[in-house]
Formats: sequence, structure tokens, C-alpha cells
Amino acid sequence: MSSPAQSPLVVPSLLPYYSLLLLSVVMCSSAGPVFALLSTVPPFLKAGYRLTFQSLFQLIPWMFSNPAPPSVYPACVPYLLLAGFMLGTHFCTWVYSIDHTTLSHSLLFVSMHPIILNFYYHLRSKLWGERRPSSLETIGSIVGVAGAAVMMADVGSDESGAQSPTLWGDFVAFLGAVAMSIYLLVGERFRGEKGGWDLWTYIEPVTVIATLTCWVYSFLLEEQSVKMFCLDEDCVFGCFKGDRLWYSIYLGVAAGIGGHAGLNFLLKFLSTQIIGTALLAEPVVGSIIGYALDVQGVPGLWTWIGGGVLMVGLWLTIKGGDRSESPGEGEGCRSKGEEKGTWVERKQFVGGDGNAVNE
Repeated sequence: MSSPAQSPLVVPSLLPYYSLLLLSVVMCSSAGPVFALLSTVPPFLKAGYRLTFQSLFQLIPWMFSNPAPPSVYPACVPYLLLAGFMLGTHFCTWVYSIDHTTLSHSLLFVSMHPIILNFYYHLRSKLWGERRPSSLETIGSIVGVAGAAVMMADVGSDESGAQSPTLWGDFVAFLGAVAMSIYLLVGERFRGEKGGWDLWTYIEPVTVIATLTCWVYSFLLEEQSVKMFCLDEDCVFGCFKGDRLWYSIYLGVAAGIGGHAGLNFLLKFLSTQIIGTALLAEPVVGSIIGYALDVQGVPGLWTWIGGGVLMVGLWLTIKGGDRSESPGEGEGCRSKGEEKGTWVERKQFVGGDGNAVNE
């Protein structure tokens, strides 16, 4: 008796997801050059412009997202405030560094958060006996730090008449990476299996808090005085006038939502390692876009060498990461006694193979 004919195995095409990954990386990479084009706007205010429009355009998906019940907010509000403050600090320090060092140095140093997190996890393993990062992660971190040190040889050099690399600007960009590391650690309490918060339920209030953080930095620390209710370039609402309007919309919608929200969406279909590795192209793509827009000169020799070594170190750190067991695991952000997934409606998305993929 012959067996029934089996349907041929259909291999899903990942081309649409890789195409979206390429587009998302380009949009993320273009943010630095566009910030540099807003050369007459104070740096902290520029960061606020981007987050203002991102939060405005995120209102629509946030309104249709699955809200968290009121019972979880007493435990979660402090972490939401911390996440928003750190996101705002990340953007303020990064945009400030673009005005005080080269675009290539700024993009490379602000991308060092995987290395910073690796050292943080080593510290946790020493203090609390948690799982140590892998040997490959550690080697990658050491290689990355070595690459960053080599880049310092270009400090003070002239890059074809453009902004020269400076120690201060590089350091502030590194502070942006530190802020991003803390933001990612806090975010673990809300997203994924620990917290189960819907994407838009989480990122909209965090973005609003980050916007307010940028405004506070602007009023307290900006080199020139900042005004509130006007449309000039030194005003909080100056992003609603002239070229600043279009640049700000691009930063908030394309780089903010299209870039970063696109990457969050792709985590359902591509591995974290693939997305993390693709993001290593951001300093290169951003520098190329900056050169095309005449806001970045040709990087010096030591930037090429050190930047290449730094990117190899970042790649090793990402590749060596064990995503199945997070070294920094802790309690998620939910009310006391609440089990995982009790309030989150498990939405389903259709993957490339036609099967449902749980959010």
C-alpha cells in the first residue's frame, strides 16, 4: 500500500525581513548626519525635537495598544521614569557629542553599549554569583576597548576641514553609550517574558519622559538661553517652523519609529544576533551619509584602524552573548503576586512560514 503523497517542504523567504532590516539600519544611521545639519540649534534642544515628533506620531499606535492595568503602575512608575530619563540623557549626550567631535567618532563611541553591558555583567557575577559572560564576549569587550584607545590617536587631527576629533566629545559620546546601557537594563523589566508589556504601551510614555528630560537639560545646561513659547531656533517649539520642521519630522518618524520600531518588529522574525550585527554598520553608513551631506570629513588613519578594531570587538561581544540565559535576570514590572502573562493579551502575528508567532 503506497503512502499518501507528502506536500513539498516550503522554505519561507526571509528576503522581505532582510530588506526591512537594511532599510531600518539606514534610517537609524541617518539620524546623526541630520542632527549635524541642524547646526544652529542647541544640541539638547535638537534631541528634544526628535523625541517630540516621535512621541507625537506614536500616539496613534499607543491608543490602540494593550494597556497595563492600574494595579501594576505603583511598582512600575519609578522604572518608567528612570527609563525615560536615561533615554533622554542618551540622546542629549550623543547629539552634544556630534557638535564637539567628528560624526564618525561620535557614532563609534555611542555604539559601545554591548561592551559596557559585558563589564556590568562581569561585575554582577563577582558580587552576586550570577552567570559570567562567555569568553568570547569578554575577548570582544577587550578588543573593543583597545580599538577605542587606538582611535584616540586621531584626537586633534584635522579631517579635511571638518570638525576635528576631541577627547571631550568622544567622552560625552561614551556617556551616551552608558545611558543607553542603563536604559536597556531597565527595559528588561517591561518587555519580553519578564514584564510582557506591549511595545507601544511601554515606549510611548518612556519617549514622552525622555522628551521632557531633554527640555530640562536645555533650560539648565544649554550654552545659550532657551525660550519656551516661540518658534525660533532657540525655542522648545522651534521644531514646528521652516526646515527645522521637516528635519524633526524625519528624525522622529523615519529614524525614530521607522528605524527603531522596525528593529523591534524584526525581533519576531530574525535573531537578536543578526540584528545586533547589522547595527554595527551604523557608524559606517552614518559616516558615509555624513560625508555625502558635507557634515563629515574623511576620517583619519587611526580612526579607520581603531574604528575597525572596535567594530570587530562589538561583533565578538554580540556573537558571544548567550541570549537564552540573560545574566542580568530579575523580576519583571508587574504587581505583587501577579503571574507572568496574566494581563497581557497574547497577540499573534503571521510569520514568513505562515505560522503564528507569539508576541
